[in-house]
Amino acid sequence: MIIPISAEAMIKSLEARVANLEKALQVSPNQVVLQAGTAKVTLTHSGNVQITAGGTAQLSSAAETQIKAAGKLILKGSTIEQN
Repeated sequence: MIIPISAEAMIKSLEARVANLEKALQVSPNQVVLQAGTAKVTLTHSGNVQITAGGTAQLSSAAETQIKAAGKLILKGSTIEQN
C-alpha cells in the first residue's frame, strides 16, 4: 500500500536532506571539504589533498597500492611496521 505524502512534507524532507548535505560537504572556490564526524577529506585548488581521521585511517586496495612523491616522502608514527 502506497501512502501519498503532501507536497509540503516532501519539501520539508528535501530541505532536511540538503541541510545534512551542507553540513557534510563544504564547497568554496579554493577548496572542497567532505566531513563526517571527526573524519575529513580536504581538496584544495592548488592540488593539495589532506585526509584527517579522528579514529583509524585505512587505505586498502584489491590490487597494487602505490605512494609516489616528487619531493620528500615523510612517514611518521609512534611505531612503523613493515613486511
